[in-house]
Amino acid sequence: MKRNNNSKEHVKLYKSKKKWVAAT
Repeated sequence: MKRNNNSKEHVKLYKSKKKWVAAT
């Protein structure tokens, strides 16, 4: 369960990073 939550957080961070890179 904890691992799944961590994975979800990672995806959120990855998506945010991708958005940031696109904005730059």
